[in-house]
Amino acid sequence: LAPTSATRSKNNICPGISVNLSVVGGTLGTNAGWMWYTGGCGTSLVGTGSSISVTPSVTTTYYVRAEGDCNATSCASVTVN
Repeated sequence: LAPTSATRSKNNICPGISVNLSVVGGTLGTNAGWMWYTGGCGTSLVGTGSSISVTPSVTTTYYVRAEGDCNATSCASVTVN
């Protein structure tokens, strides 16, 4: 099932500061994993797993979805300012 949303550990950060992103809701299917992207859903992979740490230098929107053997879900997004 698709994630309900994605969250961030900090709302506004300065360049060079890391922030943790986490999946909220959703379930993984057969051999599935959480995939994180920037630039759009399925575009530029930046990490995998239920949570990742990122250090953006500009305002960036991250997209997460479950991808498995059979299909991929729709994405949830979170923006780090």
